[in-house]
Amino acid sequence: MFPKGHIEPGESPQAAAGRELREEAGVDGVLVGPLGFLEFVSDKEPVRVEYFLMRFAREVPPEERREKRWGSFEETLRRIPFEDARELLRNARRIVEDQGDLPGS
Repeated sequence: MFPKGHIEPGESPQAAAGRELREEAGVDGVLVGPLGFLEFVSDKEPVRVEYFLMRFAREVPPEERREKRWGSFEETLRRIPFEDARELLRNARRIVEDQGDLPGS
């Protein structure tokens, strides 16, 4: 799953994305830019989440106990259960490829 959460008072969506990444995944990242939106229903209410692409900077102690896995793009794509989330990951890869930041590119 992608880190997500509520924006705290006075916090920008971009800052909230960085905070949630640290809290949930134990990763510090540098903002690359907006990635897109996903919409779904949670507790019978519609939810719209804005996602941002972050470049890995370093691992930090996570605040939440979640399993973290590193994997190839293809492996990660197979593990994501929802097509709209897989498309978000594909969009992230296109952005990274366009910037020439993939290993070996």
